[in-house]
Amino acid sequence: MAAFQVILPRKRWLCNEIFAPSSELKETAFGEATGQCVNSLIRFAEAASCRRDTARIMLPLLSMYETLGDALVGFHHSFGKSSNKFIHEKLEMTIHTLGKAVMRMLPIWLEDLVRENLINAIEGGAGIHCLTRYAMSYISRLVNDHKISLNLLLHDELSKLEVDRHWGITPLGHKVLSMLSYLHSFLEYKSNYLKEAGMRELFLINNIHYVVELVNDSELKSQLGDDWDQNIMWQTDKLLSSYLKRTWSEILGHLSDNNSGGKYKVLFAPKSVVRQKLKRFNSAFEAMYNLQSSWKVPNPVLRREIREAVSETVIPVYCSFLEIHQLNPSVEKYHLDLAMFTITELKELVFNLFEGN
Repeated sequence: MAAFQVILPRKRWLCNEIFAPSSELKETAFGEATGQCVNSLIRFAEAASCRRDTARIMLPLLSMYETLGDALVGFHHSFGKSSNKFIHEKLEMTIHTLGKAVMRMLPIWLEDLVRENLINAIEGGAGIHCLTRYAMSYISRLVNDHKISLNLLLHDELSKLEVDRHWGITPLGHKVLSMLSYLHSFLEYKSNYLKEAGMRELFLINNIHYVVELVNDSELKSQLGDDWDQNIMWQTDKLLSSYLKRTWSEILGHLSDNNSGGKYKVLFAPKSVVRQKLKRFNSAFEAMYNLQSSWKVPNPVLRREIREAVSETVIPVYCSFLEIHQLNPSVEKYHLDLAMFTITELKELVFNLFEGN
């Protein structure tokens, strides 16, 4: 695009200097000096707008569209005469073609990326999927660098969406929401391949939190409105509850009393029953701890919140079990011949989870 920003203005200046006495010669010389160059650039832009690799070509096309649009005013001044009217019209048609190409690519570039990644395995356990990082980086560039042009291009298409405007959602924001919804559907699909209990939920929580954090810390938030993430946060709360239920709540079932009689009956449970319950709990807890220690929650704030949720689920039940049976782990582990956890040990283990070790 340097041709429109640098080369053509310089040629205009040279023609004006050399052929200053004759306006007709100035225009003729400038047209002959630049016509072939301009036509070549226009043909290149038209060819590029027909390509199918949308994710790779859309950002360059947007830059080309914006550069030609910005140069058009000065370009009219440079060519200025009816002898070059054809080039004026051709340039305007090219800008229109580029705009249409961008509008064609905008809804499908993410679909093309998803198709390329459907067969790829999830790397890093429950961590951030590579497509989530790439897609959000791409969307951020779209919004940060091209939001004005895209909102203008989308204005007519979305002019009837008055409801969204009341919520502060821009035309581009509406498209971004569609992209985020499509990305979430892809992540849901990929999560079904994770078979370990709780890993699917943690994978989705990690990726959703990554999206929310990136949106809130960028220009994306100004396009989506203030309330865009309410439904998303409700989803993460639901996923966290499901994660706790499928993992730690099941382990705590080993400490419960499955017979009738409630707390009174448990209080007088034989030592052999207590020993068996603790043995099953210890075994299940250690297995779950060893598994989830290898899972990664990259964000330190989210990691702490999930650890606290696990602690609030596990520790009170374990404390209650010890209290009901009047057990002191530092003493009773010798009497029951079990490596019982103290409360402090259990908390330390919980707060070592999700480091990806």
